[in-house]
Amino acid sequence: MARSGRDIAKVDAYEKLDMDYQDLCDPYMLEQDEELFYGFWGSCTNSYRDTKHHKGYQILLKWRDAFRVKANANGADGTRSRFQAAFDRLKECQALPAGVGVHSVTNDPFFVYTSNVDSHFKRDFDCKEVYELHGSVETWQCAGDVETGAREPCEKIWKLPLDFRFDLDVATMKAPGAEATTCPECGGKGRPNVLMFHDRQWIANRSEENGYIAWESVMELMLQEDPTLNLVVLEIGLNNRFLPIQSKGLEALEAIDRELANLGLKA
Repeated sequence: MARSGRDIAKVDAYEKLDMDYQDLCDPYMLEQDEELFYGFWGSCTNSYRDTKHHKGYQILLKWRDAFRVKANANGADGTRSRFQAAFDRLKECQALPAGVGVHSVTNDPFFVYTSNVDSHFKRDFDCKEVYELHGSVETWQCAGDVETGAREPCEKIWKLPLDFRFDLDVATMKAPGAEATTCPECGGKGRPNVLMFHDRQWIANRSEENGYIAWESVMELMLQEDPTLNLVVLEIGLNNRFLPIQSKGLEALEAIDRELANLGLKA
């Protein structure tokens, strides 16, 4: 999620209000104090956009490109045809999400599964090979009536303009709403399309989710059928707060291990 509790604790404006990270990263704050809500997310968004990539992103990008080169060395057409064949078999037995087509799923042997909401991975990596499972500050959604629940969000999702910046007062950490943060469909208040605390109205990105599910399913089938292939799960920057991410890696490894065991092989 956006920022850490440690960062928030150092902000004078929040300390004076006796507010912590969970108070601010809550959709109900939009109704309680609109400018404080937009100030918090505006600070995050401005900061994320100003932050340049560290070398870790370039290392991952080089690895991705190396995987592509290796796959192409073995015959790009052959790799695509194997992916297509596995995809078609899973589609035929209805083991893939409905509406997912093979061209909407990356056939690269590489995928980024992240809880980061800064959208930095999408600066360099193909959108089809990134799943931001908690959403992103670059994408906004209609907020509906958060306080009373009297009006559900209209399900409109939109991107912030690339040249947009929040007009943040750093003394109060407040920012006004703007046209860019207003729902273009119904004119209601907007909010980041980010999963927050106590969030019942977040609109999940089913397209990204389904793309990842389809990719993982195809890769698992290819690994099951070809024991010479290897699966690597690289976890970066995880701790006990990110159990959903850790469990996803374990699920993938356990699924492959079970299938190989059934074939009398060892992972």
